[in-house]
Amino acid sequence: MGFAWSRAFQRPRAEIEDFDDYQHCLAHRKETLQTLSMAPKPGLGVGQSPGAAMLATDALTRRDTAGWAGIVLLAPLVRPWRWSQASWLHLIASPFVKELPRKYRPNSTDEQFTAFLRDQDPLQPERLSVAWITAMRRWMPRLLAREPNPLPTLILQGEQDLTVDWEWNLAILANKFPNAEIHRHPEARHHLVNEAEPIRQVLFEALDHFVENVH
Repeated sequence: MGFAWSRAFQRPRAEIEDFDDYQHCLAHRKETLQTLSMAPKPGLGVGQSPGAAMLATDALTRRDTAGWAGIVLLAPLVRPWRWSQASWLHLIASPFVKELPRKYRPNSTDEQFTAFLRDQDPLQPERLSVAWITAMRRWMPRLLAREPNPLPTLILQGEQDLTVDWEWNLAILANKFPNAEIHRHPEARHHLVNEAEPIRQVLFEALDHFVENVH
């Protein structure tokens, strides 16, 4: 476990060898919190985009042993927006290209936040490793092959999201989590935790209600 944790943090930015590395990091974090007696049992998991994908994978893979009372998936990734075109481009380019430039796209209606992401956020890489896309391609079929889990699940999704293929993703996740509550906001984009206040308030009300019922 320690090796997997170290390996995940020694790779170049925006690159990962396998999405299992994310799972190892999640498991390591949970084990550390349990060792420090800081993690409730069972716990409530909340994840955004790839983080939501990892929570879903963990719940579908380890099931009861994952120790979740419920999970919250914010704008979850299963496949990206315009994946059909991007997939073909990846297949053609991956033997020859190691990185792709990231195209900035406003992913929140909060203008101050989007300006921060565009101009000031030190954690925003300008290029995306093709290896990350390859790892995602390998992970997707593994998720789709998992059996459904009746775990209490809340999915929050913006209908103006141009980062993930949200309609396709919601159909997949509704099948994988048959007890899921799905809340769609007609104006929200991808970065739900940093949306404009009126949008965030509506979404967080659904989140608060879910948390109260799960616990």
